[in-house]
Amino acid sequence: MISSEKIKWQEVKGWAETHSVRSLVSYPLSKTDCVELSNYAKENSLTILPVGSSYTFGDMILNKDNMILNTCRMNKILSWDNTSGIMIVEPGVKVADVLGISLIENWTLCSIPGGLEVTIAGAVSNNIHGKDSWKVGNFGDHVIKMKLLTSSGKTIDVERSQNKDLFKAVVGGMGLIGIILEITLQLKKIPSAYVKLSSISTKNISESLNKLRESLKENDFSIAWIDAFSKNSTLGRGYVTSAKWIKKEGKIDEKRLSKSLRMSKRIFDILPAKPIWYILRPFYNSTIFKILNKFIYHRNRWGDGNKGSGKVILFTEFNFMHNKIPNINHVQRPYGFIEVQFLFPIVNGLEAITECLSICQEYGYEPFLCAVKMHKADDYMISFSGDGYSFNVDIPLRNVKLQKAKLIANLLFQIAVKYNGKIYLAKDELLSQELFNKIYPNHKKFLKIKNEIDPYGLYSSDLYKRLFHSN
Repeated sequence: MISSEKIKWQEVKGWAETHSVRSLVSYPLSKTDCVELSNYAKENSLTILPVGSSYTFGDMILNKDNMILNTCRMNKILSWDNTSGIMIVEPGVKVADVLGISLIENWTLCSIPGGLEVTIAGAVSNNIHGKDSWKVGNFGDHVIKMKLLTSSGKTIDVERSQNKDLFKAVVGGMGLIGIILEITLQLKKIPSAYVKLSSISTKNISESLNKLRESLKENDFSIAWIDAFSKNSTLGRGYVTSAKWIKKEGKIDEKRLSKSLRMSKRIFDILPAKPIWYILRPFYNSTIFKILNKFIYHRNRWGDGNKGSGKVILFTEFNFMHNKIPNINHVQRPYGFIEVQFLFPIVNGLEAITECLSICQEYGYEPFLCAVKMHKADDYMISFSGDGYSFNVDIPLRNVKLQKAKLIANLLFQIAVKYNGKIYLAKDELLSQELFNKIYPNHKKFLKIKNEIDPYGLYSSDLYKRLFHSN
């Protein structure tokens, strides 16, 4: 008999909060719990979706009328070797938990995004990326092996060197192969926990991309912030911010590190987030952000941005900008928003991003806060990777009919197909199965492995039903 503490019906949303579904949510504490809950699901003809902190935007973390197995409470660091940099963790361990231990001893976790609350199993399942992915690859490249609970109840070791195809399906596999019980990570040795910043302004999208590529030669992290509202010869102007690891003598300020690893309850540690997002909702529109983008661009060009070059700060203070703007998605309530993140090959990235920006301006849906990052290719089956640029477009649904948002998204999807680009599935909820099949040609190989490991069809999600079911 499963207790109500372990399982209950709840309304569940993706991070973009466009809609909610009813699911039977469970919170296992151990492998034994996972086996018990899996048996319960099979006995009651339910499917299971393993999730972590639920920062995925769309329907990848939704499983309507079925079970969600949230592994956040399986959060022990099982071992840490500060000589080899190898760490073994349970699935619910968060990025912040790892860095709180490793940075003190000059080791870091690579390929991590701007959110501290991401779980390690979630990072594996989405094969996440960061501002360093162009150099060190996506997150899966830093995983040595995993333990996976399958739908038959068996636990199997998934290793890069032993069962390559299965490894390449689980990494980026969106929790559809099995329940990750344990992950062995390879961390990277660094000279200290500090980075040195640099920033340079750019006049248009061409210069933004050129400066972004140039910045890779001397740095470990790089990102271009672009003004999606600027037009004509200044289209895509902005600035490139970079950072590189440096050697800094003396003991790390552990109190400062601890603070940088905690999610703030205040926006930029000043304004209380909950009431501020509520107050700002009526003003969260393109007119305000057009002014804000212009202000940010000129401030960076003439003032604080360039003055910040050469500044030395903790890596965590540089990388985790989301920490300073907690719960920013709440400003979009109650409507939510659609986000599309592309990855375009370098060879046609300029043309592709230019077309995307032009369509956004034509329809009046310029991305409010827009970033471009560089990536490198890998061979995981359903991986958002490639030698190219990633670029995001968000479409707020306030005062917008979903049908119009779908129209705009579909125009953008066609650009992805035209330029051999990809759509990041962790942020998608509108891609059609036809376009998915074109963008991710390895989906059949992925599905074959899933069916071999999960012949019961136990693991599923709303995204899986949308993109895979008739394949």
